[in-house]
Amino acid sequence: MSESFYTKALGGFRAYLAQDHSQQSETIALRTIFILIIYERSRIYPSKDVYTHLTGVAVLIKSCCDQLDREPPESTPDTSNLARILALEAFIFHAATSLPFQSPACRSEIVDDAFNRAVDSLQQLLRRGTIDPYKSPILGAPPRLFAYVRQVALLYQRFRIDDVLEVQQCLDLDDNLSDWDNESFTAETSGQHSTSAAYSIDKTNENQTLCLSSRSPRSNAPLPGLQLYVLATRILLNHMVNPGTAKEGSMAASISETMSLVLLIDPMVDYFADYYVWPFFCLGVSESMSHYRNLIMGKIVTFWETTRNGPMRLLGDMLSYEWKQPKRQW
Repeated sequence: MSESFYTKALGGFRAYLAQDHSQQSETIALRTIFILIIYERSRIYPSKDVYTHLTGVAVLIKSCCDQLDREPPESTPDTSNLARILALEAFIFHAATSLPFQSPACRSEIVDDAFNRAVDSLQQLLRRGTIDPYKSPILGAPPRLFAYVRQVALLYQRFRIDDVLEVQQCLDLDDNLSDWDNESFTAETSGQHSTSAAYSIDKTNENQTLCLSSRSPRSNAPLPGLQLYVLATRILLNHMVNPGTAKEGSMAASISETMSLVLLIDPMVDYFADYYVWPFFCLGVSESMSHYRNLIMGKIVTFWETTRNGPMRLLGDMLSYEWKQPKRQW
């Protein structure tokens, strides 16, 4: 089915552009390329073509940024600007979270520049009050968080492939994420830190998911998806800086809290599996305790069985292989 949609998308794209509908050609081109990215990400083995398409769309992303910077919407964006904002969010999401699943590992200044431009453009709209990052349909968080995720993914990539660890960068990123963890996720209504109080989910709204809405519509308490990203990314940073070290004190507490959030995820409701691939990856490669590994793998398998999401299947295979390898001596 996916191959059929893939082929139809390409055919429709070519036919539409041939008609030279210039006002909408940018939107059509962006949507088509993102369909190709999603298709490549849906494969059950690493694909170099995700990065190929990200490189191809980078020029269009810069064009979107130029337009938004030149004529920034002051209030509710019109249809054209909404399409551009969604394109920037999609680009940021895929460029940040797809790195562990690309083969061979690669990096391009074109993608780096477009990514930074996209983050900066969305941050400016956020500061103007044009967009509410916690209600964004893709990121569900300020874009700066995904900039940190991408930096950590690149550091881990170099850590594994080249045996090079930028310790100070890891510590700086952990400090930045610590600010989010300490300030952004306290339930203002209760002042408590228990999972049940701070992360209650309105089950009466069947369309509410952890990934598409980061804050409960009835309170200022955040939902688990956003904090899961922060905590899991910090756990991966700690694993890189202190590999093979027993987790104690605050880190042990963070791991326990993160696993409590994982328990809350229901693949039957939170069906956007791609959103959870990154935090599950961070936890899977960092955690050595068997009961935590079983919890992570159980969620991965359930997501695969429920959604047939390719990256979840690929992640399960990657972690199964990783866990069978002897511990690396760093």
